Amino acid sequence: MGIQIIQFILAFLVPVVLSILLTPLAIKAAYKIGAVDKPDERKVHKNITPRLGGLAIFLTLAISSVLAFTIFDTGQVDISEHYQKILLVGGALTLVFLLGVWDDVTPLKPGLKFGLQFVIATLVYLAGVKISSVMNPLSTYALNVQFIDYPLTVLWIIGITNAINLIDGLDGLATGVSTIACVSIFAVSSLTGEIGNAYIALILAGSLVGFLRYNFNPARIFLGDSGSLLLGFLLAILSIQSSNKISTGFSIFFPIIVLGLPITDTLIAMIRRFLGTFLEKDTAKTAMQGRLKKMFLPDKSHIHHQLLAYGFTHRNTVILLYFISAFFAVSAFSITVIDSYSKSVIALGITVFILLLGVKKLRYREIDIFNNGIFLPFYERFWLNRTSLKVFFDLVFIITAFTLSLLAIQWTNSSGFNAAQFQIILVVAAIAQFITLWMVGIYNDSYNLIGLGDALKITKAVAYSTLSLIPVFFFLSEVKLDFFVPFLILNFYLLLTFVLGFRISHKTLRYLFFRTSKAENNVLIYGANASGELLLDQIMAFESPTFNVLGFIDEDHQKEGTQINGFKIFGGHWKLERLIRSKKVDMILMADSRIKPEVMKRIKSLSEKYQLPIMKFHLDLESVVVHENAVENQPVFGSKIAISN
Repeated sequence: MGIQIIQFILAFLVPVVLSILLTPLAIKAAYKIGAVDKPDERKVHKNITPRLGGLAIFLTLAISSVLAFTIFDTGQVDISEHYQKILLVGGALTLVFLLGVWDDVTPLKPGLKFGLQFVIATLVYLAGVKISSVMNPLSTYALNVQFIDYPLTVLWIIGITNAINLIDGLDGLATGVSTIACVSIFAVSSLTGEIGNAYIALILAGSLVGFLRYNFNPARIFLGDSGSLLLGFLLAILSIQSSNKISTGFSIFFPIIVLGLPITDTLIAMIRRFLGTFLEKDTAKTAMQGRLKKMFLPDKSHIHHQLLAYGFTHRNTVILLYFISAFFAVSAFSITVIDSYSKSVIALGITVFILLLGVKKLRYREIDIFNNGIFLPFYERFWLNRTSLKVFFDLVFIITAFTLSLLAIQWTNSSGFNAAQFQIILVVAAIAQFITLWMVGIYNDSYNLIGLGDALKITKAVAYSTLSLIPVFFFLSEVKLDFFVPFLILNFYLLLTFVLGFRISHKTLRYLFFRTSKAENNVLIYGANASGELLLDQIMAFESPTFNVLGFIDEDHQKEGTQINGFKIFGGHWKLERLIRSKKVDMILMADSRIKPEVMKRIKSLSEKYQLPIMKFHLDLESVVVHENAVENQPVFGSKIAISN
């Protein structure tokens, strides 16, 4: 054991020294063959920099690996037995390195790069490096995926290869992140007996640490495609090999989490680019082929770019991402070695929660689908008033609510019924509940702007549909009262949540979109009363938001600090001048007709001082003037609304 530890230390230190010695040679070679990176609007660096870092890493990796497997006692690793596999994998790594060199000297088109990566990844699959089984997190048995192992393996290798390539946007970022991933892979591989894999991971980590001396900000050399493609390709292989012998059910998550940062950055980039095409003005003319193509076009909105935009320095951004990558590495290691299902679930849940929280903090408007309005056109065009879709979703809700209620109650109550009874009762119950909803008439209404009356009608319909289960259970089952009553209560609440939630979703989406839309005019509404609330509803009902409502002004002291539909009531007119300056108010909308003269005089003086227009909102009822061919009607916001009588 002591000898192996010494060998591990040497396997790390030797490539560190070699990389430090070879990197200056790579810098000279890059200038000679023209493999340099010139600054442009998409890049962060300001000076021409050599981009052939992969040469130093490749040579260090090759020399150190030969030394390690020739001199060291590698135990279980029999070179002669795995000669063909080593030859094919080594050849694939050489080819992907040469592909990177080619791209460093003469930038290649994405299609050609992906095509060649596909061919090279196929060589690795033929060598026997493949994802042929994954452990089932819910049991101790492995899931056999041999029938799709080829596309899974190739997709994983190409995906990770390009993920590392995409994250290589700041000095030392991809190098440091890859180093941290290597350490985690080494730890897991050494524990599971994958000694050969452990050596390669450690050698690669040493190569990167030595290279980082020249690659950290301010960088004297970049990884280039020769380095980033080589790193991504080898990390993909190492992650597959390291997870093969993990006995816990969570082995499926190890390679995903250990490379969590580059994977997250890549997925975010593809999703936001695709969704971003729907926010363009020519959305209707943008073909799906064009949207898919834009997913692979470079931009300047990766995670590291967003952090720079927040005000982080170059170095601080890289260091912060090192810590995040280390968190992923520790999480991956912990999840795979913890011998407890519940603890592993908790660790995985915490990791996912922190990941989602971090992505939210980056404030990508393209992927904030609840606030960017992407869903609204599709919702209004296809879903809103189509009875067939309402029927389909309600049937899904009925079945889901029934099943969840049954599982929840039966979990704590030994009484109930078996699988055969469940299938029969589910079908009959679904038909009974759906017919009840139909008879009450909830499919005759439009829910563009659902109100309290609509909500009460839906609640009544769901209550009747829940009561319709009583005869179904009475005739088809013999469940006891202590089972049936809690079941009905839970079914009612679940079904009401689903049905009512679906129908208010349009109004919810419009509200979220309105709150985050950047309208031209910031306005305050004077009057936190029924008229003010009606005015707010009118503004939010606009197809394109005209006003950005900041909140309300009202003279009632008791209302100060409270809210109306999520909009704050700041206080009375005495707060107005401070709000005008701090909130950059552009307009005041008057919704209170009972304003005192002295207060109105004060507001008018502030309006003149800051040149703010004041608009008065009122509703008038007037008779319709019937002409010979038309009806005169002027539904004008903020003016008169004529209705027929």
